[in-house]
Amino acid sequence: MKFNRYRYHPADIPLKNENGLALIIVLGVVSLFTVLSGMLISSSKVAGINSKINVDRSRAKYAAESATAFTHWMVMNYNYNRPAELIEEDSDEEAWLADGTSHKLNMVDGLTAEVKIFDVNRGWNILQLRNEKSKLINRYALEDDEKRENFERFFAVFNDYIDRDNKNRSHPDYGMENDDYDALDYENFPRNSSVVFREEMYWLDGVKFLVPNLGNFELATALPDDLFRVIAPRGIADPGSNQYSFWSAPMHWLESNSGDGFSSSEENIIKECREKGFIDELNLQECLGFDLYSKLKSIRGLSFDPKSTQVYTIDVTVSSANGEISRRMVSTMNLKNLPAFVGNSDVGSITILPYWQKIFY
Repeated sequence: MKFNRYRYHPADIPLKNENGLALIIVLGVVSLFTVLSGMLISSSKVAGINSKINVDRSRAKYAAESATAFTHWMVMNYNYNRPAELIEEDSDEEAWLADGTSHKLNMVDGLTAEVKIFDVNRGWNILQLRNEKSKLINRYALEDDEKRENFERFFAVFNDYIDRDNKNRSHPDYGMENDDYDALDYENFPRNSSVVFREEMYWLDGVKFLVPNLGNFELATALPDDLFRVIAPRGIADPGSNQYSFWSAPMHWLESNSGDGFSSSEENIIKECREKGFIDELNLQECLGFDLYSKLKSIRGLSFDPKSTQVYTIDVTVSSANGEISRRMVSTMNLKNLPAFVGNSDVGSITILPYWQKIFY
């Protein structure tokens, strides 16, 4: 039998239905690169925006520091070259006093700064807080068992925080020692020594009860309104720790220390007189009225002098024109040891001014 050899040619092999496969592959690759390119562009834009925000925030921070330094100079120049008692009521000169009035400054790059100056003696003195317990209970909880219990709870926590004992609670029903903090994942608590930083008080359970009329406690409401006064650094003398400034003390502190508290109309009068700023005590008495002035005068340790301690808290808020960027710097420092004649070209040696506290928001 004779066989014929047959060679297959590729063209003779039947093809499967593969129409458009290459196009699909190409389109898939193009889509992938399009997505990747879009992600890169988006990432680049986000990075650029973040970079601009960081630059703007840094610029605002430096502006806040600049405004603070400018305020140091203005306080020094005003308080020592132009004593407050020499300023007339109708004077156009801006008074740089610790009376809480607002000062506006135009900074570079279209930034504006609002500056307020307060005396350090604003709120409760943490180092003497134990002595205030009976006063608070008599003022707010004498006939209210729930409020009395709240005060007992907070002071038990506070006493356990500062006493040397790390195991036994100071109160049979309340308080927090090491085991209680461990259960909350708070390591190395309590401190078991004197409080060093004012902000420590805000993580103590029940601190909100020191502001009886505050309602739902919010940290921003108490800071920088200074529920507690700043603690002097170790080794630095604390001037006037038993004095409190009328111009700087929070309203809840004034109310807690007044005999009968204040009516809403009296609170409004106090706010209005504060906003006018200090001129002299006679002018302040006329603004408050004799009865309200006498009521405030009866508060032990309350001073109407805006230069009572000369340890000032300078609160600076810097904002952009559109309000998108805002930075805040709150610093407390002793401005008492400044040269007396800074208007002279030869000011001599200027003492270094140590910060008691310096916080950026």
